[in-house]
Formats: sequence, C-alpha cells, structure tokens
Amino acid sequence: MLDSDLFLPEESWDADRKRCQAAHIPPEITYRSKWLIALEQLDRALANGVRFDFLTFDEGYGGKPEFLFGVEERGQTYVCEVPKSFLCWPTPPKYDSLQAPFAAKRADNAAAHGKPFVQQKWQEVKLSRQTLGPQVWKVKAAQVKLQREGKPTDRTYWLIVAKNDETGETKYFVSNAPPRTPLLTLLKVAFCRWSVEHAFRLAKTEIGFGHFEGRSYKGLLRHMILCQAVLLFAAEETGKLRGKKPRVDDGADGQGTQRNLPQMAETPPQFACT
Repeated sequence: MLDSDLFLPEESWDADRKRCQAAHIPPEITYRSKWLIALEQLDRALANGVRFDFLTFDEGYGGKPEFLFGVEERGQTYVCEVPKSFLCWPTPPKYDSLQAPFAAKRADNAAAHGKPFVQQKWQEVKLSRQTLGPQVWKVKAAQVKLQREGKPTDRTYWLIVAKNDETGETKYFVSNAPPRTPLLTLLKVAFCRWSVEHAFRLAKTEIGFGHFEGRSYKGLLRHMILCQAVLLFAAEETGKLRGKKPRVDDGADGQGTQRNLPQMAETPPQFACT
C-alpha cells in the first residue's frame, strides 16, 4: 500500500461541517468523487518517481469515462473492469454526427452481437489465485472505440469479455494497451486485483487494519500509516524467512493466511490496483 486518502460522503459529512470539526477534519477536506481522489493519488505517485507498467481497478472506477481518459492523459496504461452498460463502438459509426448518429453499444451487446466478437471462438485461459485454486475463464477480445462527449474516440481500445462457467460470472474489461499486447498479459493484469483484495484481508485480520474505533481524523490517519508500515515489515520479513521455499510449505501447518503474506519483490512494483 503506497497511499491512502479520506473519502468524505457529501450529505452525511461534508454538508455538516460541525460534525467534521468535532472529528478534527480540516476545512479543506471536502467531498470529492472517488475517481478524483484516485487521480490525485496517481499524480502523487508519479511526482515521487513511482512508475507502473499497468494500472488496474474495478468497475466502480472503470465505469467513469472521465477517469479512464484522465489516466490515459497521464501516460498510464491500464486494464480495468467496466460495467456491462459501458458504451463503445465495436465497429466504426456509419454516419457522422451531423447526419443520423450510429448509437454506441453496451459492452454486453457489443460482446454478444458485435461483428469482431461473433467472428471468433472462445479461448480458455487458466488463471491462478493467491490462496484459492486456479479458475478457468472463456474469453473473447477485440479492438473497439470508446465514447467521448457523445462521439467515438479516434483510437481503438481493447474490449475483453470473460465468462466463468463454474460460477456463472461474466466480466468485461477495457484497456488502452497497444493492440499487439498479448491477451494473456492483459488478463493477468485484470485479475491481479485478487492479490489486492488478499492484501486488504490480511491487513484487517492479521494487522488490525479494521479495528479502528476512534472518532478522530488524525487518529484514523495514524492508524492507517502504522498498519501500512507493519504490513510492509511483515511482508519483507516473510520473504526473508521463506527464502527459496515454496509459498505453501506442503500444508504442514494448514492453510492459514499467515502462510501467504505478500512477498516483496526486489524490483519496483509493476502493477497498481485501486
């Protein structure tokens, strides 16, 4: 965890400044959309010299086109999950905006009926997970144009649909990666959010991240910083103690979460997840 920030709900908190004052929240801390907070965090990381090969995030952020274009304007490559209602063009519009506009399609309709998807077969991809068994996903992918200010973008983007027959899930992903990027690479990035969820689970159960019960903004910040430092220490020490051993030591002491603390790499992180 490199950064954290406070999301202040608009009606229940930002509109009640007396309540904020009682919690010692500075007056300059106001309501901001989560995707705006995420862009500010990315700006801070870039200003501190942190560089990512990819950024990945869930559909809560992927469903905000302003966020996607903001990330791209910062020169950052991303792979993100988007809602099935996300709008795109699987084929170029037939008419310009001055005549009869060709309506953009929802991601689910584009994947089900769009020509680039109908003409290809499903590919099976097996993806490993941090603490559970691997999952098999059936995927299709094609280049599409996104919608910006009611018009199709000049460049194309990846639209990926992934189906899991075992769970019944269907996921949609968008990426601004170059068209020649291997599909397996994009899927590994998209699903590496599993590791982020695992890190938060560890922080809450092993480090005490979810145990804060104070009423002070400063106290909350101090708690978060301490938990981040402890998690970093635990991950580094786990890596040292593990040495060349496999991640799971033959299950000798069960499948407790302490057996799977994140291992710190010797090189800077390549993926960032929100």
